[in-house]
Amino acid sequence: MEVINSQNDNNIKNRGVYFTGKSSVSVPVHVTVTPFYFILEPCDGSGGTIQWKHEEVLSFEENSHKTIVKFGTAFPCPMLVVESESLKKDIRRLKPNASYLKPSPNILMSNAVKGLLIAVTVVIAMLVFAYVYVIPVLMEKLASVVPVSLEKQVGDSFKQSFLMNQQIDSARTIAINKFYSELKVPGSYPINITVVESDVQNAFALPGGEIVVFNGIIDNMQSYPELVALLGHEAGHIEKRHSLKLLMKNMANYLILSAILQDFNSIMAAIIENAASLEELSYNREKEEESDEFGYAVLRENKIDPNGMVRLFEQLQQGDGSRHTPEFLQTHPKLDNRIKTIKEKIKKEVFPVEHHPNLKNLFDEIKKANSF
Repeated sequence: MEVINSQNDNNIKNRGVYFTGKSSVSVPVHVTVTPFYFILEPCDGSGGTIQWKHEEVLSFEENSHKTIVKFGTAFPCPMLVVESESLKKDIRRLKPNASYLKPSPNILMSNAVKGLLIAVTVVIAMLVFAYVYVIPVLMEKLASVVPVSLEKQVGDSFKQSFLMNQQIDSARTIAINKFYSELKVPGSYPINITVVESDVQNAFALPGGEIVVFNGIIDNMQSYPELVALLGHEAGHIEKRHSLKLLMKNMANYLILSAILQDFNSIMAAIIENAASLEELSYNREKEEESDEFGYAVLRENKIDPNGMVRLFEQLQQGDGSRHTPEFLQTHPKLDNRIKTIKEKIKKEVFPVEHHPNLKNLFDEIKKANSF
């Protein structure tokens, strides 16, 4: 550092504050940058201009619109504070190769790490967004173009593997299919129903038109509208392809990779091989509401008491005493809101209800039938 007499030059001056490092008192100064020096002139005109070489700059920091320059090596260091962006512009113009303008390796490393973290965060956010919003849509579209013949293969594959460890109630199976044939059910799938000998309260639909019903859920029914509601609901899952869509969504990663590789044979084989997981899949609220709507439409189309659906779900809520929750509820969301929706629907959509002797007789036959 040199102290020189004040000399005017043609350089643009910046106004700043200078701390000598020897006291906390600040000195307002005019700052002039030359190719060789920082020239600091006290604003009060007292003289004693201070001159620092560029090589004597210890650090150069920018914080918002404030520039802080530290000089020398002794602590505490003299320091210049300029609340202007023009100082750095002057330095770049007059001393473009000044070493203190270049970020240190630590800063570069820090910026690189920050950049990497930002990039990773963005990628993760994009993947989460794709998984939550994009993939389900893609899988639904893909499921909608799967041939019905393949869909039936998926259902048959699960049915064969599942029934290997189950005992079919053949008498009730025959009777319940007769019962279903009496109903007017809109749809494009021929429905086949199999009754399984078990105390479990459960029923589920398979891709391609298969419905499996457990004896436990039939034994707790009191009237034929409840059975119509159950079969209509499960037929809704089939018609809307819910099981296939859910299966494909669970296999999304594998299916997308196979689709990119255009290995369509592997896609079809994988869907069939993973059909065994259908029993463990759970429908979301939207899918259940769609099937409830379909089942309600079956009741309305056949002029059957819609309260049968309410009684069915209330009976399932109660379970079988206090031993365990019906498995139907383990694969279907809670029924409280759905029961409320159905009750409101009954109040708003009044339709004529008729007595159906054939359905009642067949229901009584199903309740009495037992192949054991």
